[in-house]
Amino acid sequence: QKNIEVRGFGTFKIRQRKTRMARNPRTGSPVEVSARPVPVFKPSKELRAMVAGIEISELEDDEAEEMTEA
Repeated sequence: QKNIEVRGFGTFKIRQRKTRMARNPRTGSPVEVSARPVPVFKPSKELRAMVAGIEISELEDDEAEEMTEA
């Protein structure tokens, strides 16, 4: 359960999902779904910039503006 980082691509992590109540779609009866680990992906700044078609410096400027507004 370690984090895996691929530079320039992103980070894969494991998060623990809580126990929750769900419904059986056929009968409508409540069913408990147990807690379990799930994979989560967080893209890197470089990947987000490539997908958006902008320069990394523009992306960093936008993030800096969001931080000052909050």
